[in-house]
Amino acid sequence: MIPWTLLGLLAAQGCGGGLYEPTRVEGVRVVALVAEPPEARPRQYVRATIWVGKPDDRDLDVMLWTCTYLEDGSCAEAQFATEVEQWVTLGTDVDGQMETERQIPQEAEDWLDSEDEVVQVQLFAFACPKDECAIIGEVEAAMDEVGIDPGMAEKLADPTSWLARLPMDEVSLLTRGFAVSLREPGRVNRNPVAEARFAEALDPELVVAPGGVVDLAFHVQDPNGETVYAYPLTTHGRFEERKVKVEDQQVRLYLQAPAEEGEGRVWVIFDDRDGGLAVYSQPLRIQAPEG
Repeated sequence: MIPWTLLGLLAAQGCGGGLYEPTRVEGVRVVALVAEPPEARPRQYVRATIWVGKPDDRDLDVMLWTCTYLEDGSCAEAQFATEVEQWVTLGTDVDGQMETERQIPQEAEDWLDSEDEVVQVQLFAFACPKDECAIIGEVEAAMDEVGIDPGMAEKLADPTSWLARLPMDEVSLLTRGFAVSLREPGRVNRNPVAEARFAEALDPELVVAPGGVVDLAFHVQDPNGETVYAYPLTTHGRFEERKVKVEDQQVRLYLQAPAEEGEGRVWVIFDDRDGGLAVYSQPLRIQAPEG
């Protein structure tokens, strides 16, 4: 289970002041972390996609790791990984994304007593302006060493030991559960599938006039028949609602543009609330019509 100290810190990071707008992304933020598939078997490969928002074109260091919590609060990964790079992935975002592929270790079979048992592994994604967070350099140095240093293992198990000292508006940590099981393919959870059904989705960027409103329509299917909710986010303006339920495989979201021109991005996260996610993203431009 996740330590309460970590839960408390993550909750605090999600709060804001009186002008906080829940659908607007300001500063560096890990927007979503999608695993494909969202439930896997030992030795299966999983592709992780990290979506990040940022206030400008600066490059970001992005770090991904897992923790299967033991009763003492440590990560089981420290016991079966022989090198840090087997546990942690470092990279840089490209157009607000980083992708990596990891294999579920064979040792995960020891966690599962039956086909019906599902083990929750915590996925962590951390983003920071390039070369500005000491923890990234520490992990890089640890990758050059042989074995896994106990101090580094403790930092990965409890990010509060270093996260609390960093500026909240310049870094971001997101954590979510990932399922490991021995269930047959027909019983595992799968990610929802979303298809944009608005004309502007075919354009290189979503262009909206200052003060305008645009209707984003989607067709959404969940392979497991789960109820899916859409969570829209934007770097400019706001969405009418923070959370919208998909009804009859359809959902509409209304983006309200600000009065000022600018460039940014919109995201829509589709969540089946059982570990399955899908993300739609498009560059955004707030621009007055010519002429």
